[in-house]
Amino acid sequence: MATHTDFDTFIQTAWADHAEQPERVAQRLQEALAWLDEPERTLPFVRLVTHVFGEHLARWDDGVALLEATRQRTGWQGSAAEEGAVLRGVAVLEYGAGRPQNMEALSLEDQATVLATVSSALAEQGDWHGAIAAL
Repeated sequence: MATHTDFDTFIQTAWADHAEQPERVAQRLQEALAWLDEPERTLPFVRLVTHVFGEHLARWDDGVALLEATRQRTGWQGSAAEEGAVLRGVAVLEYGAGRPQNMEALSLEDQATVLATVSSALAEQGDWHGAIAAL
């Protein structure tokens, strides 16, 4: 089990490294599921996974698999905050992969968050038509 300081440092370091070393950060994220032993760690982890696997790597399916694996960890409590973060992250990555989910199942705020996030990810990948459509 990682201490709060260890986990916070891991997340900060990953954010600092992700633009220059996205593959390396992706590997570290895949190895970090055991650190998600407390519910409050889910949100920063999900944000980083969604960003790195989507916007930087376009490894949509790998990102979805990692996000879905968060539900299997021992610290998963299934809170609304945890589940909401995972649902939004998966929706972003599925949309980026060309498989938009039923957005009506999400709140209007979550829909806006998902579409803005996927628009940014698609623009980074050079898919301007997809990015504009998402907006």
